Amino acid sequence: EETKHRALAVGKAMFDALEMESKSSGKVIKNIHTIQDSIWEFEKSFT
Repeated sequence: EETKHRALAVGKAMFDALEMESKSSGKVIKNIHTIQDSIWEFEKSFT
């Protein structure tokens, strides 16, 4: 996010860089966490 300089999502690569470069379409990142999801709300209880 450019205004507040924080991540909007956290993901894990499903392939290494060479495999990603060889693909022309399709998913390459598995989404683990996004802004305002339950983990985001849980973390706010510690700050």
